[in-house]
Amino acid sequence: PPSPPSPPPAGNGGGQCVDMPLTGGWASTTCAALGESSCPGWPFETMCGYCDHDVIGENCCRCGGGSGGGGDSSPSPSPSPSPSPSPSPSPSPSPSPSPSPTGPAVCGTWSEVCPGCPGGSSACFQCTTDPAKWQCPGGGPGPSPSPSPSPSPSPSPSPSPSPSPSPSTSPSPSPASSPGSSACSGLSIHAAIQEQGLDPDTDLLLGSTRATWEDLCEVVVAWNGRFSAIPFLAEADAGNNLLTLAAFLGNAAQESADFVACEEYINPCQGVCSGGNAEDYRDALWGTCYQVPVPTADSFDKTGSLPADACGTSGQVTCVDWDGRPHSGDSCWYGKGALQLTWNCNYAKANTLLREIGLEIDICADPDSICTDGQTFWAGSLAYWMMSVSPYYLQDHRIDTAMNCIKSGCSAPYPGTWTGSGAAVRRANYQGYLSKLTGGAAPAPAPSPTPSPSPSPSPSP
Repeated sequence: PPSPPSPPPAGNGGGQCVDMPLTGGWASTTCAALGESSCPGWPFETMCGYCDHDVIGENCCRCGGGSGGGGDSSPSPSPSPSPSPSPSPSPSPSPSPSPSPTGPAVCGTWSEVCPGCPGGSSACFQCTTDPAKWQCPGGGPGPSPSPSPSPSPSPSPSPSPSPSPSPSTSPSPSPASSPGSSACSGLSIHAAIQEQGLDPDTDLLLGSTRATWEDLCEVVVAWNGRFSAIPFLAEADAGNNLLTLAAFLGNAAQESADFVACEEYINPCQGVCSGGNAEDYRDALWGTCYQVPVPTADSFDKTGSLPADACGTSGQVTCVDWDGRPHSGDSCWYGKGALQLTWNCNYAKANTLLREIGLEIDICADPDSICTDGQTFWAGSLAYWMMSVSPYYLQDHRIDTAMNCIKSGCSAPYPGTWTGSGAAVRRANYQGYLSKLTGGAAPAPAPSPTPSPSPSPSPSP
């Protein structure tokens, strides 16, 4: 389990404490909602580390704040492993001065306008005439919006410097970059990270010792080099890429206990655990595995199928869980990775893609190999995202669609507010990442073409 943070100041212990409303970037949630989160190994009174944030520590009873202080002491565990929140969200941007009377405001999408603001994108604010668009202080000099919406991702060329792959489906070279180079500098999000002065390993991955930012970049570059028709973080609209990164990391932080845990906290487990058992994801509960990826020259289609026992048969596979307990056969398919890949069928699907990006592991024969190093920690999760989340998320770029596809499976964007397992933490993480990446001026999604959905949803990872 993750090491707990320092405990918050104790409350005054007198009278009945009342939670106060949260403000700034936390205004969309409540102390009660955050208190429902679960995080194995964290003391109850830290509220999964949320209490370390000033706004929450001062206003939530469980942290020693609130009206009257003291807090209550009854835990309310959630059934899924979850972490402390992502980086503290900055307050929403203050309204900037009205546009200069000398000229009309230049309004457009975030990527059209905000990067050109005199004070950088953090000075950008919502248009006074159209809150769905953005403008610079004084009405300019951000570039004029283009007459048509920015195109969406799929056909875009990969930002990777790697050469285009050959039409064969043989493995690409290892994703490791050459000495002295950085895979991250070739990604579109690199400019925003530099502009905000972020240290990705500290500010985005929260000082993780499990994996590094460079590990993630190398996996993304390898993916985009092999599957150039369906790249990750390579949309034409830079704002869309920031939304996608925030959604991916926000969910991954919740599922991996802030990038500390690679294995699901299955039972038996003391404290707040996932509630799952090793045998819950066994072959017999699945049946035939459909929609298995079949790699093509620069993409893949989901026309393959495998028998239920294709990814490990009883007695032939061994694994070791988070607490060092051995398992075998059909009890090895519990959650692993940044986004917790579960079920042998999902392992089988991801396995067909990992070799394609140059990772010499076989997660069917050795499920624990997902946790071999930082790149494997990210790779299975990215494969799942691109198979089962991205086709629907790219239609609306909403965190609710991402959460629903990850936890429930989906075949279309989610139309409302998703409230499933860990929703409050995932949403707070997402908002925190957006605040970090944009300086508080979160971009509005640019329209994207609607991709063809798969015939049926995949199960939760």
